[in-house]
Amino acid sequence: MSVTETTVDGIPVFVADRDDGLCSGGLIFRVGWADETLAVRGLTHLVSHLALHQVVVGDPHQNVEIHDRYTHVYAQGSAQQVANVLNGVCANLQQLPTHRIALESDALRAEEARRTEERRASPLLRYGAQGYGLASFPELGLPGIDADLVQLWADAAFTRENTVAWLAGDIAPGSLKMPLPEGERSTLPVVTTALGQAPMWFRDSTTDTLVVSGVVTPGPAAVVYTMLLGRALDRDLLDGDRISLSASATLEVRDAEAAIVTITADCLLQHRGGALVGAVVDAMARLRWGPLGAAEVTYAARAAAETHRAADATPDAARRRALDRVLGLASEGPAWGPGDFAGITPDQVRAVAEELHASALAQLPDLGLDWAGWNQIPMHSPRTVAGTEYPGRGYSDAVLVVGDDGVMVRTPRSRSTVAFDQVAIMQAYEDGGRWLVSTDGFQVQVEPTMYELDDAAIAAIDAAVDLARVVRLSARRPEDLPQPRDTTPEQDAAASPEQRRAARDRRSWLRRVTGR
Repeated sequence: MSVTETTVDGIPVFVADRDDGLCSGGLIFRVGWADETLAVRGLTHLVSHLALHQVVVGDPHQNVEIHDRYTHVYAQGSAQQVANVLNGVCANLQQLPTHRIALESDALRAEEARRTEERRASPLLRYGAQGYGLASFPELGLPGIDADLVQLWADAAFTRENTVAWLAGDIAPGSLKMPLPEGERSTLPVVTTALGQAPMWFRDSTTDTLVVSGVVTPGPAAVVYTMLLGRALDRDLLDGDRISLSASATLEVRDAEAAIVTITADCLLQHRGGALVGAVVDAMARLRWGPLGAAEVTYAARAAAETHRAADATPDAARRRALDRVLGLASEGPAWGPGDFAGITPDQVRAVAEELHASALAQLPDLGLDWAGWNQIPMHSPRTVAGTEYPGRGYSDAVLVVGDDGVMVRTPRSRSTVAFDQVAIMQAYEDGGRWLVSTDGFQVQVEPTMYELDDAAIAAIDAAVDLARVVRLSARRPEDLPQPRDTTPEQDAAASPEQRRAARDRRSWLRRVTGR
């Protein structure tokens, strides 16, 4: 299916045919949650919801998606309905209905509460609590966002230079009116790193899902590798002696230099330990070192080319062209096409396999990967803080340290430090509680109910943290405040499994403190 390009109000518009009588279209803005800081996490989502207010005429299907690097507003219906939605969004962005901020923020929090997909720790551990690492966090910044910030973000990010539109069906580009303001073209979010010497692993016993991700060079070889890896996982995990409910390998292009390969496998309870982990590691290793024939690679390359050819023949081709353009992945056409898969060699596939291994981060539901030469994610901060020490209340063995440069929680088993010049967010409760998250991902929870604190300690922390990183929250109910440990380690050891489980639930605040 051919895709044509035109321009309306200075904005590129990609147009494709559609033979089912429907019309669809969208606006893709080069701004997403990875452009935010943790202290304003949710700002882009809030702006987009405000921009959609009262733009619907009739009953079209319309929605908004917030991704790491872009925001996509789209609609499907009659030609007039689609144009009304896109035009209405552009008009609203000029003067957002900021009187609805509280209502829309409540709606977004309710949306988060209904979320069924778990937030994974992998982005936080790879990138830190910034940029692409914000995927690990809910929209914590919503309570602190006001009308001035909302309109400032809309004026700076939702501009003509940061927008590409697409249309599919019998809809004329001339029906669009998109008088967005001029602005500077936004670069992609800075890629930060908090990961040590990869490959690395960490344990998350709250989930039955194994996840391995890594960074590779985007291109046809990466597509073919991902397809071969997916087939290997199907063969090893799902066929024969089934050791997983589902397994997949996906590829997502992050930018012109990097793409993310993600392996996901659900554990069957009886294979929660080494069998599943070993099978995934073996599948990765075979594509690095094992026999890989040219015929097998050629077959996968042809299948990948056919998949791309089929995708180019759908109305969605206009949307994909628009997305490539707004992300800077291609200026004239698709980043790569079906013809680029011819000639992919086994050595090119092995090179991608090596890239994945060298940058891999694994989330394991059980056991570890030391036996395979992988390194465990550090459980404590690399730096310390000197200052006034505040012992934990009750039987807690934790000590809170408040210094001139930062805060630290220290136990005999771990250490978590947040430097004041690296604060990503500080949630400040009216009851005196403070939760600080560092850009490297470590966290410290300062609770008067948990430590023998004085007002001077809280005041010193407040004075040291940049106000732009502070989100103020109302006082919590007394029953919601964390409580100190009320048993000794010896009593814990003698407790029944049910008692130990209840104690772990009561002390869940400590897991939040260390963040590990």
